[in-house]
Amino acid sequence: MSATTTSGVASVHVLLDILGECLLGLDGQGRCVYATQPMLDLLLRDSAAALGKPVAEVLPRQSHRQLPAWDEAMHLLQGGATKLGSEQETFVRGNGTAFPAEISVQALPGDSAWRWVVQLRDLTELNRQSKAFHASVRSFRALFDGASDAIFFLSRSGKVLDANQGAERMFGHPPTAFIGKGLEGLAADEGLKALSDTLQAMFCGGKDQRLEYLSKGRARKRFPAEMYLYPTNYFGQEAALVMIHDISARKAYEDSLVQAKAAAEEASRLKSQLMGNMSHELRTPMNGIIGMGEILMETALDEEQRDYAQTMLDSARNLLGILNDILDYSALEAGRFNANPVEFSPLMLLEEMQQRFARRCRDKGLTFAVEMGEVEDVVLGD
Repeated sequence: MSATTTSGVASVHVLLDILGECLLGLDGQGRCVYATQPMLDLLLRDSAAALGKPVAEVLPRQSHRQLPAWDEAMHLLQGGATKLGSEQETFVRGNGTAFPAEISVQALPGDSAWRWVVQLRDLTELNRQSKAFHASVRSFRALFDGASDAIFFLSRSGKVLDANQGAERMFGHPPTAFIGKGLEGLAADEGLKALSDTLQAMFCGGKDQRLEYLSKGRARKRFPAEMYLYPTNYFGQEAALVMIHDISARKAYEDSLVQAKAAAEEASRLKSQLMGNMSHELRTPMNGIIGMGEILMETALDEEQRDYAQTMLDSARNLLGILNDILDYSALEAGRFNANPVEFSPLMLLEEMQQRFARRCRDKGLTFAVEMGEVEDVVLGD
């Protein structure tokens, strides 16, 4: 081999190392005559442990899937096969550890020292990522199907891309029955337009949406539903994540609160009406008592009798005032109350109270005393 040829081969070897290809060159007997550095690094071997050795020794396998055993593979290649390969085989490194790899063995034309070339692609990281991805998908699916609400992924056109087990619990159909179907499976006729408009608003605005609408469940039974729509991506496709919650119980509770409020307001109205009627009815006899008391005060009475009669008259007037207050309370509840300010004497008011209760306090062994500071003789109040 000339110096120029040797230099050219060396350049090719350097180029293969730079490209990072894991290659073995085999002679016609299946012995290794060349190994790129990336291949040696992958196998944890040095060139001395690889060159001149049979491929079965340099690249031992732990299991056989698509590629035959090395003896059989060599026989097939020597018999005229130009290419053998496998998408995944398990090989063993120099330290005894196993790793997955894709392999191809291809014949080379001409009289080159390489009769066949073996190419490996390490699948360790790819398999790890694949396992992590599938584990993530399983976790997502468990969470997805475990949700109590019905959850769907919808395309921009409103077609169902995926559904969870909650959809079957709510609508009575397995998740697969929804795939490819439109919105008519999720809403009653009365709520279909509102649902379609909200879905398009979410896609156009790119923002979350909320909707209360009429849906249909098992046996096409209508029920009020609350829907939340979130823009998302479903395996590379623009989609909406839709969560549907049955709010029948909440609506029934809200209706019961409305009915209870109406009943309470009606009871309050009737109470005020009753109090007003009673006050009106009681004012008539009270006016009679006050009238007779005033006549009695005009008769000939001794001082003690006049004191008793005055107390009785004051008490009757006070009771009439209480009845008027009840009427004011009823008018206040009805929003018809008007203040009625009048002039009165705080001192006389307290003296009347003392006169009214002093005897009863004395009979019980109690003392009724009034202490007042400076106060106006006449004030204005209701």
